[in-house]
Amino acid sequence: MKTFRIQIPEKKIKFFIELMEQLGLGPLTEEDEVSADQLINDIRQGLHEVRDTEDGKIAKKTLKDLLDEL
Repeated sequence: MKTFRIQIPEKKIKFFIELMEQLGLGPLTEEDEVSADQLINDIRQGLHEVRDTEDGKIAKKTLKDLLDEL
């Protein structure tokens, strides 16, 4: 199976989703756009968390703990 990313005008989304479902090409998922500023802030926050973990300010998590959160 392949995944495609296309841009659809807001007013056509409902029609497009219905069409794809009728053609048996679903399920469709909607992706949110992420701004460059938001991406940079998320990376910065992650790096702060890494630093805090290394400094002992945040408890380390095991792989099992991370997978259990999913």
